[in-house]
Amino acid sequence: MNKIEKLAKLVLLDCLELQPQQSVLLVSEVKQTHAALAFQSVAAKAHVELLSLALYERPNGEPRLSALTRNAIQAAELAVVILPKLDQASLTWLRQQNRTQVIVFSQIDDEAVWPSLEADQRQLRDRSRKLADILTIGRTLQLTTNNPAVPGLKMSIAQNRGSAEMIPLLPETYFASLPLGRAFVTPVLNSVEGTIMVENLTGSQASAPSPLTLKVAAGKLTLIKGGKAANELRRRLAGANARLVVEIGFGLNAKARLGYSEFEDEKVLGTAHLGFGHLVSGSKTPEIFARGILPAPSVMIDGKKIIEDGKILFG
Repeated sequence: MNKIEKLAKLVLLDCLELQPQQSVLLVSEVKQTHAALAFQSVAAKAHVELLSLALYERPNGEPRLSALTRNAIQAAELAVVILPKLDQASLTWLRQQNRTQVIVFSQIDDEAVWPSLEADQRQLRDRSRKLADILTIGRTLQLTTNNPAVPGLKMSIAQNRGSAEMIPLLPETYFASLPLGRAFVTPVLNSVEGTIMVENLTGSQASAPSPLTLKVAAGKLTLIKGGKAANELRRRLAGANARLVVEIGFGLNAKARLGYSEFEDEKVLGTAHLGFGHLVSGSKTPEIFARGILPAPSVMIDGKKIIEDGKILFG
Protein backbone atom coordinates (compact mmCIF):
# COMPACT_ATOMS: atom_id res chain seq x y z
CA MET A 1 0.00 0.00 0.00
CA ASN A 2 1.54 3.33 -1.07
CA LYS A 3 1.34 6.59 0.89
CA ILE A 4 -1.69 7.92 -0.99
CA GLU A 5 -3.59 4.69 -0.33
CA LYS A 6 -2.60 4.89 3.35
CA LEU A 7 -3.95 8.44 3.43
CA ALA A 8 -7.17 7.30 1.76
CA LYS A 9 -7.56 4.60 4.42
CA LEU A 10 -6.93 7.15 7.18
CA VAL A 11 -9.52 9.55 5.74
CA LEU A 12 -12.26 7.08 4.80
CA LEU A 13 -12.02 4.52 7.59
CA ASP A 14 -10.49 6.43 10.52
CA CYS A 15 -11.62 10.05 10.10
CA LEU A 16 -15.05 9.43 8.57
CA GLU A 17 -15.48 5.92 10.04
CA LEU A 18 -17.21 4.66 6.91
CA GLN A 19 -18.96 1.31 7.20
CA PRO A 20 -19.71 -1.22 4.43
CA GLN A 21 -22.46 -0.05 2.06
CA GLN A 22 -22.07 3.60 3.06
CA SER A 23 -21.19 6.13 0.37
CA VAL A 24 -18.81 9.08 0.13
CA LEU A 25 -18.28 11.75 -2.53
CA LEU A 26 -14.73 12.45 -3.75
CA VAL A 27 -14.23 15.87 -5.39
CA SER A 28 -10.88 16.32 -7.10
CA GLU A 29 -9.26 17.74 -10.22
CA VAL A 30 -9.23 15.77 -13.45
CA LYS A 31 -5.42 15.68 -13.36
CA GLN A 32 -5.44 14.00 -9.92
CA THR A 33 -6.28 10.59 -11.35
CA HIS A 34 -3.71 8.86 -9.11
CA ALA A 35 -5.46 10.13 -5.98
CA ALA A 36 -8.91 9.15 -7.24
CA LEU A 37 -7.67 5.64 -8.05
CA ALA A 38 -6.13 5.27 -4.59
CA PHE A 39 -9.37 6.28 -2.89
CA GLN A 40 -11.37 3.96 -5.16
CA SER A 41 -9.09 1.04 -4.29
CA VAL A 42 -9.45 1.57 -0.55
CA ALA A 43 -13.22 2.11 -0.83
CA ALA A 44 -13.67 -1.08 -2.85
CA LYS A 45 -11.76 -3.19 -0.32
CA ALA A 46 -13.91 -1.75 2.49
CA HIS A 47 -17.11 -2.29 0.47
CA VAL A 48 -17.77 1.44 0.53
CA GLU A 49 -19.41 3.20 -2.41
CA LEU A 50 -17.20 6.04 -3.65
CA LEU A 51 -18.77 8.57 -6.00
CA SER A 52 -16.13 10.55 -7.88
CA LEU A 53 -16.56 14.08 -9.24
CA ALA A 54 -13.57 15.26 -11.30
CA LEU A 55 -13.37 19.01 -11.94
CA TYR A 56 -11.57 20.88 -14.68
CA GLU A 57 -9.77 24.11 -13.88
CA ARG A 58 -12.09 27.10 -14.04
CA PRO A 59 -11.30 30.53 -15.52
CA ASN A 60 -9.57 33.01 -13.21
CA GLY A 61 -12.08 34.80 -11.04
CA GLU A 62 -14.65 32.00 -11.05
CA PRO A 63 -15.12 30.01 -7.81
CA ARG A 64 -13.59 26.54 -7.81
CA LEU A 65 -16.92 25.13 -6.64
CA SER A 66 -19.72 25.84 -9.11
CA ALA A 67 -23.38 25.76 -8.09
CA LEU A 68 -23.65 22.22 -9.46
CA THR A 69 -20.63 21.06 -7.46
CA ARG A 70 -22.03 22.63 -4.29
CA ASN A 71 -25.34 20.87 -4.87
CA ALA A 72 -23.52 17.57 -5.29
CA ILE A 73 -21.62 18.07 -2.01
CA GLN A 74 -24.77 18.98 -0.11
CA ALA A 75 -26.55 15.93 -1.51
CA ALA A 76 -23.85 13.70 -0.01
CA GLU A 77 -23.65 12.79 3.66
CA LEU A 78 -19.85 12.61 3.58
CA ALA A 79 -17.37 14.22 1.18
CA VAL A 80 -13.63 14.47 0.57
CA VAL A 81 -12.38 17.51 -1.36
CA ILE A 82 -8.87 17.55 -2.87
CA LEU A 83 -8.43 20.84 -4.71
CA PRO A 84 -5.26 22.95 -4.99
CA LYS A 85 -5.64 26.74 -4.92
CA LEU A 86 -9.09 26.62 -3.37
CA ASP A 87 -10.46 30.16 -3.54
CA GLN A 88 -11.71 32.03 -0.47
CA ALA A 89 -15.38 32.02 -1.55
CA SER A 90 -15.42 28.24 -2.07
CA LEU A 91 -13.51 27.62 1.16
CA THR A 92 -15.89 29.86 3.11
CA TRP A 93 -18.87 27.98 1.71
CA LEU A 94 -17.34 24.64 2.72
CA ARG A 95 -16.65 25.91 6.24
CA GLN A 96 -20.17 27.26 6.71
CA GLN A 97 -22.30 24.51 5.21
CA ASN A 98 -23.88 22.33 7.88
CA ARG A 99 -25.30 19.45 5.87
CA THR A 100 -22.29 17.34 4.89
CA GLN A 101 -19.19 16.28 6.81
CA VAL A 102 -16.32 17.43 4.58
CA ILE A 103 -12.59 16.80 4.80
CA VAL A 104 -10.50 19.15 2.67
CA PHE A 105 -6.85 19.15 1.64
CA SER A 106 -5.06 21.10 -1.04
CA GLN A 107 -2.09 18.85 -1.86
CA ILE A 108 -1.77 15.11 -2.21
CA ASP A 109 1.79 13.95 -2.71
CA ASP A 110 4.28 12.06 -0.54
CA GLU A 111 5.58 15.25 1.10
CA ALA A 112 2.15 16.74 1.80
CA VAL A 113 0.63 13.61 3.37
CA TRP A 114 3.56 12.97 5.74
CA PRO A 115 2.17 14.94 8.76
CA SER A 116 -1.11 13.03 8.51
CA LEU A 117 0.44 9.57 8.27
CA GLU A 118 3.24 10.02 10.81
CA ALA A 119 1.30 11.72 13.62
CA ASP A 120 0.52 9.75 16.78
CA GLN A 121 -3.24 9.59 16.23
CA ARG A 122 -4.15 8.55 19.78
CA GLN A 123 -2.08 11.34 21.32
CA LEU A 124 -3.49 13.81 18.79
CA ARG A 125 -7.05 12.77 19.58
CA ASP A 126 -6.52 12.98 23.34
CA ARG A 127 -4.89 16.42 23.15
CA SER A 128 -7.52 17.81 20.79
CA ARG A 129 -10.48 16.54 22.78
CA LYS A 130 -9.02 17.68 26.12
CA LEU A 131 -8.20 21.19 24.92
CA ALA A 132 -11.62 21.54 23.27
CA ASP A 133 -13.19 20.61 26.62
CA ILE A 134 -10.99 23.14 28.45
CA LEU A 135 -12.06 25.86 26.00
CA THR A 136 -15.72 24.89 26.45
CA ILE A 137 -15.56 25.08 30.25
CA GLY A 138 -13.32 28.15 30.36
CA ARG A 139 -14.56 31.70 30.84
CA THR A 140 -11.52 33.94 30.36
CA LEU A 141 -8.40 33.46 28.25
CA GLN A 142 -5.12 35.34 28.30
CA LEU A 143 -2.65 34.99 25.41
CA THR A 144 0.94 36.27 25.66
CA THR A 145 4.32 35.78 24.00
CA ASN A 146 7.87 36.07 25.35
CA ASN A 147 8.16 39.52 23.74
CA PRO A 148 8.18 42.06 26.62
CA ALA A 149 7.23 44.88 24.24
CA VAL A 150 3.66 43.58 23.79
CA PRO A 151 1.33 42.85 26.72
CA GLY A 152 -0.79 40.18 24.99
CA LEU A 153 -4.52 39.68 24.60
CA LYS A 154 -7.32 39.07 27.08
CA MET A 155 -10.75 37.81 26.08
CA SER A 156 -13.90 36.09 27.24
CA ILE A 157 -14.69 32.63 25.85
CA ALA A 158 -17.65 32.00 28.15
CA GLN A 159 -20.42 31.87 25.55
CA ASN A 160 -19.08 29.36 23.02
CA ARG A 161 -18.09 25.70 22.86
CA GLY A 162 -14.58 24.63 22.03
CA SER A 163 -14.18 22.60 18.84
CA ALA A 164 -11.53 20.21 17.54
CA GLU A 165 -10.35 18.78 14.22
CA MET A 166 -9.38 15.24 15.18
CA ILE A 167 -9.65 11.54 14.31
CA PRO A 168 -12.42 10.44 14.18
CA LEU A 169 -14.34 13.60 13.30
CA LEU A 170 -16.73 14.65 16.01
CA PRO A 171 -20.42 14.37 15.02
CA GLU A 172 -20.80 18.15 15.18
CA THR A 173 -17.78 18.74 12.91
CA TYR A 174 -18.91 19.56 9.37
CA PHE A 175 -15.54 20.83 8.13
CA ALA A 176 -12.01 19.62 8.75
CA SER A 177 -8.74 19.99 6.87
CA LEU A 178 -5.68 17.76 6.64
CA PRO A 179 -3.47 17.36 8.49
CA LEU A 180 -5.74 17.16 11.53
CA GLY A 181 -4.86 18.32 15.02
CA ARG A 182 -6.13 21.60 16.44
CA ALA A 183 -8.59 22.93 19.00
CA PHE A 184 -10.26 26.33 18.69
CA VAL A 185 -13.05 28.58 19.93
CA THR A 186 -14.81 31.80 18.96
CA PRO A 187 -14.29 34.45 21.65
CA VAL A 188 -17.04 36.78 22.78
CA LEU A 189 -16.57 39.23 19.95
CA ASN A 190 -16.47 42.53 21.82
CA SER A 191 -14.32 41.13 24.62
CA VAL A 192 -10.88 40.84 22.98
CA GLU A 193 -8.47 43.54 24.17
CA GLY A 194 -4.73 44.16 24.01
CA THR A 195 -1.68 44.07 21.76
CA ILE A 196 0.01 41.00 20.32
CA MET A 197 2.74 40.18 17.81
CA VAL A 198 2.22 37.38 15.28
CA GLU A 199 5.06 35.90 13.25
CA ASN A 200 3.27 35.63 9.93
CA LEU A 201 0.01 34.86 8.18
CA THR A 202 -0.89 31.21 7.64
CA GLY A 203 0.14 29.95 4.23
CA SER A 204 3.25 32.14 4.08
CA GLN A 205 6.70 30.73 3.45
CA ALA A 206 8.50 29.54 6.60
CA SER A 207 11.78 30.99 5.32
CA ALA A 208 10.36 34.51 5.21
CA PRO A 209 8.83 35.48 8.58
CA SER A 210 7.15 38.87 8.56
CA PRO A 211 6.17 39.86 12.12
CA LEU A 212 3.05 41.98 12.61
CA THR A 213 2.10 43.99 15.67
CA LEU A 214 -1.67 43.95 16.16
CA LYS A 215 -3.72 46.09 18.52
CA VAL A 216 -7.25 45.00 19.39
CA ALA A 217 -9.96 47.03 21.13
CA ALA A 218 -13.52 45.83 21.78
CA GLY A 219 -12.80 42.73 19.70
CA LYS A 220 -11.68 44.63 16.58
CA LEU A 221 -8.27 45.21 15.04
CA THR A 222 -7.47 48.91 15.37
CA LEU A 223 -3.79 48.79 14.39
CA ILE A 224 -1.87 46.57 11.95
CA LYS A 225 1.84 47.35 11.92
CA GLY A 226 4.61 45.57 10.05
CA GLY A 227 6.04 44.95 6.61
CA LYS A 228 4.74 43.05 3.61
CA ALA A 229 2.46 40.79 5.65
CA ALA A 230 0.82 43.84 7.25
CA ASN A 231 -0.10 45.17 3.81
CA GLU A 232 -1.45 41.76 2.84
CA LEU A 233 -3.56 41.57 6.02
CA ARG A 234 -4.98 45.06 5.45
CA ARG A 235 -5.93 44.04 1.91
CA ARG A 236 -7.67 40.86 3.06
CA LEU A 237 -9.59 42.68 5.80
CA ALA A 238 -10.74 45.62 3.69
CA GLY A 239 -14.46 44.72 3.82
CA ALA A 240 -17.04 45.94 6.30
CA ASN A 241 -16.65 44.41 9.79
CA ALA A 242 -13.81 42.20 8.53
CA ARG A 243 -11.39 43.14 11.32
CA LEU A 244 -13.07 41.24 14.14
CA VAL A 245 -11.13 38.58 16.06
CA VAL A 246 -13.44 35.63 15.42
CA GLU A 247 -11.25 32.66 16.34
CA ILE A 248 -8.43 31.62 18.61
CA GLY A 249 -6.96 28.19 18.03
CA PHE A 250 -4.02 26.01 18.96
CA GLY A 251 -1.96 23.57 16.90
CA LEU A 252 -1.48 20.11 18.38
CA ASN A 253 0.15 18.01 15.63
CA ALA A 254 3.83 17.29 16.39
CA LYS A 255 4.50 16.34 12.75
CA ALA A 256 2.98 19.46 11.15
CA ARG A 257 5.41 22.06 9.76
CA LEU A 258 5.22 25.79 9.20
CA GLY A 259 5.34 27.15 5.68
CA TYR A 260 3.83 24.25 3.71
CA SER A 261 0.15 25.25 3.53
CA GLU A 262 -2.46 27.29 5.37
CA PHE A 263 -4.10 24.09 6.61
CA GLU A 264 -0.83 22.70 7.97
CA ASP A 265 0.36 25.95 9.58
CA GLU A 266 -2.59 26.06 11.98
CA LYS A 267 -1.91 22.49 13.19
CA VAL A 268 1.77 22.91 14.21
CA LEU A 269 2.30 21.82 17.80
CA GLY A 270 3.17 24.69 20.14
CA THR A 271 1.60 27.42 18.03
CA ALA A 272 -1.53 29.52 18.38
CA HIS A 273 -3.48 31.19 15.60
CA LEU A 274 -5.88 34.13 15.52
CA GLY A 275 -8.63 34.28 12.90
CA PHE A 276 -9.83 37.65 11.59
CA GLY A 277 -13.10 38.21 9.77
CA HIS A 278 -16.76 38.69 10.63
CA LEU A 279 -19.91 36.84 11.55
CA VAL A 280 -22.34 35.90 8.78
CA SER A 281 -26.01 36.34 9.58
CA GLY A 282 -27.68 33.00 10.21
CA SER A 283 -24.41 31.04 10.46
CA LYS A 284 -22.71 29.74 13.59
CA THR A 285 -19.37 29.65 11.77
CA PRO A 286 -17.58 32.98 11.24
CA GLU A 287 -16.14 33.95 7.88
CA ILE A 288 -12.36 34.10 8.30
CA PHE A 289 -10.29 36.05 5.78
CA ALA A 290 -6.86 35.59 7.39
CA ARG A 291 -5.12 33.87 10.28
CA GLY A 292 -2.01 35.01 12.10
CA ILE A 293 0.45 32.53 13.65
CA LEU A 294 2.10 32.85 17.08
CA PRO A 295 5.04 30.39 17.26
CA ALA A 296 5.48 29.88 21.03
CA PRO A 297 2.64 31.43 23.02
CA SER A 298 1.72 31.20 26.67
CA VAL A 299 -1.95 30.70 27.49
CA MET A 300 -3.88 31.02 30.73
CA ILE A 301 -7.53 30.02 31.08
CA ASP A 302 -9.35 31.16 34.21
CA GLY A 303 -5.99 31.92 35.80
CA LYS A 304 -4.49 28.49 35.12
CA LYS A 305 -1.57 28.19 32.68
CA ILE A 306 -2.22 25.48 30.08
CA ILE A 307 0.53 26.37 27.57
CA GLU A 308 3.89 27.95 28.42
CA ASP A 309 6.18 29.19 25.63
CA GLY A 310 4.54 26.67 23.30
CA LYS A 311 4.85 23.74 25.70
CA ILE A 312 1.63 21.83 26.41
CA LEU A 313 0.93 21.61 30.15
CA PHE A 314 -2.47 19.89 30.15
CA GLY A 315 -1.22 16.40 29.17
